[in-house]
Amino acid sequence: MNITEDEEEIVRKAGKSVTKIAKDYKLAFSGSNFNDRDILAMVALQCCTNYLKVVKDNELLAMETELKQINTDLEIYLDLI
Repeated sequence: MNITEDEEEIVRKAGKSVTKIAKDYKLAFSGSNFNDRDILAMVALQCCTNYLKVVKDNELLAMETELKQINTDLEIYLDLI
């Protein structure tokens, strides 16, 4: 994996986060037959799900901003007629 200096800090934080989540899953499922690959798959799914939630929230925020602007423009137009 190639990372830039600008990305280094966030990659380190992500690595620590993955390690912590994996440890939590290993502890939670200690009596089960899950192997490290299974645990890593669960971590990947959780991280991806969280990422997609953030993306959705950002899209909704952008949409809200656009709708507010449209509403403002409509109010100005209606005041003129």
